[in-house]
Amino acid sequence: SDICWSPDGRYIASASDDNDVFVWEIPSMPEETADSIMVVREPLLRLGGHTNYVFCIAWGLTGGVLASGSFDESIRLWDV
Repeated sequence: SDICWSPDGRYIASASDDNDVFVWEIPSMPEETADSIMVVREPLLRLGGHTNYVFCIAWGLTGGVLASGSFDESIRLWDV
């Protein structure tokens, strides 16, 4: 439903209809392979707790907190 980059550009958070928030680490690439496609298959973190689909997420300014909003009428703050 939503994705957002962390302030330092090292992570992507994703929100989805399965009620979870996932944090994905973006691997660093050597200069010579910068044109290659990166594939990340496993999330670094799975944040569960919402009881309905998650439709929005946003990182805090320093990247230590992730906020998620859900159709369960709650907003959660995650210490990531």
